[in-house]
Amino acid sequence: MKKSLWIFSLFAVILTKLASAQTFGFSDRLTISDLLNMIDARTMVLVVVFIVSFALLFFSLSRVFRGEKAIAGIVSLAMALLIAYAINKMDLDLENLLYDMGLTLEALHIIFPIFIIVLVLIFVVFIILRAGKRARGELRGNGGNRYGPG
Repeated sequence: MKKSLWIFSLFAVILTKLASAQTFGFSDRLTISDLLNMIDARTMVLVVVFIVSFALLFFSLSRVFRGEKAIAGIVSLAMALLIAYAINKMDLDLENLLYDMGLTLEALHIIFPIFIIVLVLIFVVFIILRAGKRARGELRGNGGNRYGPG
């Protein structure tokens, strides 16, 4: 019940117009497209660096702190924030760095949305497979023993 309510809330936010008292120089409506157009490239890079570093750190630290996901989450959050802060303070010129690697911004405008769509599809397939296993009863707690209790 909680999952269906969460999913419904997510779709409700995505599929409806966002209401705001401040119009940010737009007309009487503010859409998700308008919000995404207000985000500059530097901010997007910092967000992606934060998310990727948090995911990698959490994965590795959850293996170190077995059974203590809260500690792994807090430590990885702090380290990911420090990584994103350090990159922000270094003042990297991202456009010239990508151009030197052979990528133009036009190419990134094509590659990045395709990459995001593929990641979302992989995530959806993972969630569907996990829900199928849960429905079949394969995800019962067995004390960490993959071959069953005992």
